Amino acid sequence: MLYYGSPACVLSSVWRFPFGIARVGRFWVCAWSGKEFLVGNDIRKFFMDTIGDFLTVLRNAVAARLPSFVVPSSRLRRDISRILKNAGYVDVYEESVCAPGRRMLRVAPRYVNGKSPIRSVRRCSQPGRRLYCQAKCLPRVLNGFGIAIISTSAGLMRDSEARRKNLGGEVVCEVW
Repeated sequence: MLYYGSPACVLSSVWRFPFGIARVGRFWVCAWSGKEFLVGNDIRKFFMDTIGDFLTVLRNAVAARLPSFVVPSSRLRRDISRILKNAGYVDVYEESVCAPGRRMLRVAPRYVNGKSPIRSVRRCSQPGRRLYCQAKCLPRVLNGFGIAIISTSAGLMRDSEARRKNLGGEVVCEVW
């Protein structure tokens, strides 16, 4: 529970952000609903490359062995989290409504005996340099031990699924 007062107290906080989240001590509080949550990384940086920011937060959370982290939600981040969950890199991802029109995505990386199966996350296609591959040229990450996430005309999917469906597209990232 947050004992600092009402959401109006949060709105008068020194740290305010355009998407309605304010920082009070170690906690981030939704300014509209007053709900609190703990964030492992600084939430102010989500402006330019949202996929790259999401992957950086994931990489940092795994390095710090955080049980979960919270990021502003988007369909692309939700789809990447779904693919990582199906591949066994993430235990849980859930979307919560902070306020009308304001959604947050909580992701919990998987840990087995205190170690994460995620060794590295690499952003392949960047805003200034897009990387596209045909179905026959899709990358094999660590000879099949890792995954590549591909944005195809049929949606976001793993490299093995895109190869099976004979679809090419933009190589978003690689995880191993």
